[in-house]
Amino acid sequence: MEKGQIPPLIFVGILAGIIIILYVIGGFVSAQGIEIAGCRAQWSTSPRQVTSELCPNATEPCIAQPFAQQHNAIVQALTCACGRASDGGTYSDSALNSQIESTFSEASGAQLNVREICENGGGGFMVRWRYA
Repeated sequence: MEKGQIPPLIFVGILAGIIIILYVIGGFVSAQGIEIAGCRAQWSTSPRQVTSELCPNATEPCIAQPFAQQHNAIVQALTCACGRASDGGTYSDSALNSQIESTFSEASGAQLNVREICENGGGGFMVRWRYA
């Protein structure tokens, strides 16, 4: 071995350590979130084991896939925001209405007004998905 070279065993150990550190960091940054009018919901970008009423058996854990977690989080935030926006059925806050409509449009690909989203379920989008 020449002077200045790292022994192979030490190199492999350092590389393994870096991979482990990156894996742990990835676990912390894998959470994503949405906030509408103070209504916040989060989801994970990786499958998670959860116990939920959305599992096939609500008393047993199941795996929640990222796409279902994301959909359910968006529906949760939109439902909360709709409750704040309705204000006795008036929907008088145009900025909040616009935020609900744009968030819905980004998530669903459909253009609906705030009443169609909040009162009519957004064409079926506002239904939470079951986990596997």
